[in-house]
Amino acid sequence: SQNRFPGAFDGADIVCAPGSLVGEAWARMGFVDVSQVRAIGHLPLDPVFRGDQFAVPRPLTDATATILYAPGHRAQLSSANVLGDNVVDLIRGGRRDVTLIIKPHPETFTRQPRWIETWAKAAKDNDRVVFVDDPEADILPYMKNADVLVSDVSSTIFDFLAFDRPILLLRNPEHTADQAGFDAQGIEWRWREIGREILNIDDLARAVDLALKTPDAGKELRARYRDALFGDTMDGGTADRIVNLISELST
Repeated sequence: SQNRFPGAFDGADIVCAPGSLVGEAWARMGFVDVSQVRAIGHLPLDPVFRGDQFAVPRPLTDATATILYAPGHRAQLSSANVLGDNVVDLIRGGRRDVTLIIKPHPETFTRQPRWIETWAKAAKDNDRVVFVDDPEADILPYMKNADVLVSDVSSTIFDFLAFDRPILLLRNPEHTADQAGFDAQGIEWRWREIGREILNIDDLARAVDLALKTPDAGKELRARYRDALFGDTMDGGTADRIVNLISELST
């Protein structure tokens, strides 16, 4: 959510939801009329649900255990300020065999240049740290090759459900101060069970190590939330359904 719905739906005749449960929730909350909703799937994940092959990003060709850190870009919601300059040690701890990928939200490059500088320096100063410095870079190949995701309230936490691997969630203590972006009813807050929430930042490295050793922990919960979010649209056919919907509405 992050309070995007009122603006996103304003003036819309038809609203496309990733699954029926989400669309029905939008209607119950009064954002749209239920008659406007079409459950069509989540377009960015079509390649994953279709079973497309992804080339391994070149920096990961010899990686074994891999952690993807993909934070949001809003200063008071993101975990970036929580981790600060010590991002590598706080996530990886003593595991020098672990490859850490830092993949910023595209808007971070213009909104938070200080974070970009910090992460670029971390990659330069540490072995097995990969900073994805292209705001246009597709995150899916990195998700595909990640064993664990570390994030906060970024939408990547829901996309990563498609890969059924552990998710570790950080919480910025200033999150309620972001009046524009904080939505207590958003699934980024109500669905924290999709991963393990780390409340003490000093516990993060141990949680990463445990997640690498026990990847099936939380598997049933992840499956439950994945089904709730995407329902029967996990066939990679979202684009086709959009085309058919436009054709139907045009006749």
